[in-house]
Amino acid sequence: MTPWEGASRCVAVVWSSHFKNNNQRVSNQLMYITDWLPTFYTAAGLDLNKLGNIDGIDMWKTLVNDTKSRRNEFIYNIHENHYVYAALRYFDWKYVYGTVSQGKSDQWYGESGRFETEITYSPKDVLWSKAGKAFTSFVTKQQINEKKNYENQGNMTNRAQKIIKFKSKLLGEKEILALRKEATIDCGERKESIKCNPLEEPCLFHLKKDPCETNNLAKKYPVILNIMETIVDRCSAKHDMCRATKGFNSTS
Repeated sequence: MTPWEGASRCVAVVWSSHFKNNNQRVSNQLMYITDWLPTFYTAAGLDLNKLGNIDGIDMWKTLVNDTKSRRNEFIYNIHENHYVYAALRYFDWKYVYGTVSQGKSDQWYGESGRFETEITYSPKDVLWSKAGKAFTSFVTKQQINEKKNYENQGNMTNRAQKIIKFKSKLLGEKEILALRKEATIDCGERKESIKCNPLEEPCLFHLKKDPCETNNLAKKYPVILNIMETIVDRCSAKHDMCRATKGFNSTS
């Protein structure tokens, strides 16, 4: 896998009745794969201290309350054995140096990353899939329980029964398309930019403004570049100290 966003940026779907307002939303809170373990651990009501000193950060409250991410940096990878390669995320900044495939996978593949013609997307197929039916069944059951709770609070008129605003909402085709559009990365117009050649020198990108990594800002922001290189050096030193058993995974 390359360090570029097209390979490393992943999607996930999470649902819980504990989520704030229990509404559908697209989350752009920064998370790393190691964060899932402590997050699910807390969601299950387990004691986080039993996990010990781990790299993952508990993001459960962040997801539930839709607040700012507790994570601000992570290492994509560091490899110094057969070739030099390092990639780091630091707030909205991204540092890349070297390559995982000797430059073979560093070219621009387009916004979608696909070579084929546009693939059609059917929200109806999503709703009628096994997963879609399972979600619909569960939410419908919740709505029935909500209605029963309303009825138990007192006599409801026919008009009141018609205007109940359920906390649990079913997804429709319009909602799916709207969420999909919001979650889709738009590179915008590819204006004149500074190219990146990570085989020759480090590259620096501002992912919030440039999610498709088209404008190398390494020379424009040397202070940011220096900060990120310092972090990479720190993590490289830690990696050496925590190196696996001799001979494992090509270590010496």
